[in-house]
Amino acid sequence: MVIEPSLLDRIIANIKPKRLRRMRQVRPLSVRFYADGDDAVTAMELYMAVQNFLVEVGYGKIKLVSVERGSIFTDIKAWLDGEDGKDAKAKAASKLGDLGNAGEQWARDLTVNKARAEVAATNATTTATLLKAAEPYDNIAMHVDDYLVLKYERPNGKVVATVRKLTVKQLRCIEDNPALLTDPSSVLENLNLTMYKNDNDLAIED
Repeated sequence: MVIEPSLLDRIIANIKPKRLRRMRQVRPLSVRFYADGDDAVTAMELYMAVQNFLVEVGYGKIKLVSVERGSIFTDIKAWLDGEDGKDAKAKAASKLGDLGNAGEQWARDLTVNKARAEVAATNATTTATLLKAAEPYDNIAMHVDDYLVLKYERPNGKVVATVRKLTVKQLRCIEDNPALLTDPSSVLENLNLTMYKNDNDLAIED
């Protein structure tokens, strides 16, 4: 199934980010996700789950930067509500940690038994919804601030799911090379290879 451009255009047109005077003054939180499906409804559910998660965390000012058609590759920027002070940042960081904690259990459950996969008890229902929205896809990579959520299916049919907390160096590499997310099964391998080549000033061949 191919997404009709007119349908996706209507979906994007209905997502109206708030206009912000301070957007360019504060470093935004980055969210990117790649999913191998092309169903508009499922893609919209995933986007809404991401948006609701960001609002719950405290990043209520959201800008949809780009969407690529075919397999969905979306780039989102989000800013904290209020004055972006230390308290707001600390609270947001704590809630983002829920993604890591709940995600680890989700990844274990999904890897062990795909049919019974569910997020373990968590106070953040939006976190559970976000992870659930990723399940319809065979291959998906989500980069949410310091966290990388991966789900992919190996050739033998085994489902692999993992949530990783990125180092500063890994985070910078993904920021500079977002296309790494378009191959969920090889993200970590390609991420390490790209960092190695950057560190050693080697040319990266396609």
